[in-house]
Amino acid sequence: MAPNFTTTIQMMKRSVIPLACISASGTVAETLSVQGTGFFVAADGTFVTANHVLEGMLREAQASRCPYSAFYLPQSGGWSSEQATFRSDYYLFHINECKRDPDIDVAQCKSVRNLEPTHKIVPVTFDTAMQPDGTTVAFTGFPLQFQVPLSSIGNVSGYVKPHEDGRGPRAIIMDKSAWPGASGSPMYLITGKVVALVGQRGVNDGSGRAIGVPSRLIKEFLGQNAAH
Repeated sequence: MAPNFTTTIQMMKRSVIPLACISASGTVAETLSVQGTGFFVAADGTFVTANHVLEGMLREAQASRCPYSAFYLPQSGGWSSEQATFRSDYYLFHINECKRDPDIDVAQCKSVRNLEPTHKIVPVTFDTAMQPDGTTVAFTGFPLQFQVPLSSIGNVSGYVKPHEDGRGPRAIIMDKSAWPGASGSPMYLITGKVVALVGQRGVNDGSGRAIGVPSRLIKEFLGQNAAH
């Protein structure tokens, strides 16, 4: 029987954000589209996402469909399944200031302004150990243009794509498909520790699978950029 992830999912909702293209006129902002997901790694508004999500937002900007890049959070202080509608606080970020690694498909960005204390965000913690096949994991994100977070639960199928230099695998496989737009979501254990970032969903023969970037590579990436 799968562990009960209900409490963990509610906790992880404090860590995830939708990455959106927005328009703004004076003090009024509007969400035009949700392009992917990010999750906080620091209380100052620093977050991690998949690099290809940012590339997609840049393409939208070039086509004049993405005036501003931002994430938003409910003014009520947290995501609630009981709230069909909510007012949002928008936080701009500049893609050209993000740290990006296309090779492992990871990026680090930061909000232009500090987050309001009412949001009570929770930066994630990582577990860099390789998880045994069959370990139950979940991911939470903003797929399919939904403006509220959705979650899915599955199991670790295994690790693939070993580094040529012997530094371990470059991808983790989950036996649950990731919806379009879930890219950048945290893949986590029942403890809430993040083991991967959802990078892509399997297609063709690999359909029904989600492929993630292991936390070890994310931690290495964050460590390299912390010194800059």
